[in-house]
Amino acid sequence: MSIFVGALLGLALFFGLVFAVKFFSDGDVVPGVLSSLVASAPVVVLLHGAVRNRIRSLPRKPVREPPPRAVVLRRRRAVVLALLIALALAVVLA
Repeated sequence: MSIFVGALLGLALFFGLVFAVKFFSDGDVVPGVLSSLVASAPVVVLLHGAVRNRIRSLPRKPVREPPPRAVVLRRRRAVVLALLIALALAVVLA
């Protein structure tokens, strides 16, 4: 993150808080909430960057090899058989 982005985030945080306090003290709730959202945006940006960097720094799991073709065919056969049984039961019970 460059210094200019940091400066813009700091300005958004500062003026968002200043205007939120001003609006809430005057009793204007909607502009106060919107100013609070503006003030919270830099915090969200920084937290997002921190979480993304943490996730990227974690070690990767090794890629698993796909199961053998016979196992895949057995699973498909079991699924088709289960669907046929469910279809037969639906026809009988209907």
